[in-house]
Amino acid sequence: MSAFVVTCFHALLTAAAPGADAPLSATDVLQRVDAFYTTSWNRLVVFTAVLIGVVGVVAPVLLVWASSRLFKHEEDAIAGRVEARVRADFEKLSTKLAEDLATREKRLMEEIAGASSKLDQQMTSLEKRNEGALSQQKAELSKALTRGEAGIFHVQGNERMRAGEFGFATYSLAVAIQLEAEAADGSNLARALINLRDLCLPRIGNAEFEAVPDLDEKLSKAIKAVETYDRDHVFADTLQQLKVAIQKAKQRAPTGQLEIPKVSKPGT
Repeated sequence: MSAFVVTCFHALLTAAAPGADAPLSATDVLQRVDAFYTTSWNRLVVFTAVLIGVVGVVAPVLLVWASSRLFKHEEDAIAGRVEARVRADFEKLSTKLAEDLATREKRLMEEIAGASSKLDQQMTSLEKRNEGALSQQKAELSKALTRGEAGIFHVQGNERMRAGEFGFATYSLAVAIQLEAEAADGSNLARALINLRDLCLPRIGNAEFEAVPDLDEKLSKAIKAVETYDRDHVFADTLQQLKVAIQKAKQRAPTGQLEIPKVSKPGT
């Protein structure tokens, strides 16, 4: 500072008016010094004011602008990071949801397949039970019809015996015996066998076998049907006795007491 002042003072002393060779007086020096300091002070004040203005106004503006730029940059960076994080999380969530949906869909398909298989098994089982029940019902109905038909021939045979028509009675009872054996009607079968063995066959001969169509064939079918039905051999003795009675009847000559006309085959 002192060097600056000395330099300025020296300049004032040497800065004489143009064409002035005479030295300055003390008053001139003081005036110039005063003018110098006044001018310098004024310039310093202006410079200081300008500096304060720049520092007080422009600097805050620049600071705000720089801060705004920095904030904008950081905001963009944060937004970019947040967006990237959200996108990554969304992709992870989408992948997880897709995997969960695929797993659930697979499990659902497996459950549907299992339920469908179980339903098919149940339907198959139900169909088999229905088929079995239907077959059983058909068999029972068939047996019932066979019993009914056997009952008709059984009654017809008894009526023919009461009428003394033992040849036709033998035919009717033979058909009844075959049907009763097929229908597993053991009680009526036993009565028909006894009537045929004890009441009919002893009263017919070879003439009845010639007069009644297919009588020998009906007796053979009746015996085979009973043998098929009689697995426990309950009627074994009766069948053996029946076979003997049939052979005797075939060999028995007509007595002349009953004339049996040739007729057409009875309805079965």
